[in-house]
Amino acid sequence: MCVCASSDQDLKARLLADPRATLTEETALTIPSDWVLVASEAADGTVRVELANEDIPEAYLELVSGGLPPSSSDPGNASC
Repeated sequence: MCVCASSDQDLKARLLADPRATLTEETALTIPSDWVLVASEAADGTVRVELANEDIPEAYLELVSGGLPPSSSDPGNASC
């Protein structure tokens, strides 16, 4: 299920106030404590969460280097 922050005002407010806690709560992901997340709202109301660190540690790059498994859909193209 896709819930868009642009249509869910509570989610948008929580993302903007504390992106780390909100993403952890909504996705159950563990976000490394040394990652700096910055959330901002675009003119169209969408919320963008970005990694503000200069570099992603090499150990983490190995986790994403293979891309999505064949059975996964591309979340980057999901429309809400």
